[in-house]
Amino acid sequence: MKTKIFVLVFLCQFQLYGQRIEKCEYFFNTDPGFGNGTEITITSSDSVSILDTIAISSLPNGFNKLGVRFMDSLDRWSLTFTRTFLKSFTDNSDKPRLIACEYFFNTDPGFGNGTEITIVAGDTVNVLDTLAVNTLPNGFNKLGFRFKDSLDRWSQ
Repeated sequence: MKTKIFVLVFLCQFQLYGQRIEKCEYFFNTDPGFGNGTEITITSSDSVSILDTIAISSLPNGFNKLGVRFMDSLDRWSLTFTRTFLKSFTDNSDKPRLIACEYFFNTDPGFGNGTEITIVAGDTVNVLDTLAVNTLPNGFNKLGFRFKDSLDRWSQ
């Protein structure tokens, strides 16, 4: 019986055709949906190399996300490849500054609800302060710090 199955499988021929890449698109930060990104012109092929310049001048300074995906000859989209990158600040006037600092022990009270530490606003700060630990229980405790920048964003 095993011999008959092997011969049957061996005699069957399968023709498989690879799909061709037909389209390529990209987007920044917010996914507009399949087929709604900015198209990159490519030549239909089974593989592509993209050597193109993508303008980022309209993007905000700081971290941004680039998404790229491809469509094959059966109109199926690939998974979206995403990469986070940092768009550098052109000068220090654009750069957000640290404006607030807070800390908490053990339980996070939420952004802006920790114990405030006074700092001098800047792109770097030194925290030299005495933290009250006399009310903490004996044993292990967790200390959390976070900072807020001039764009009203808290660190994690």
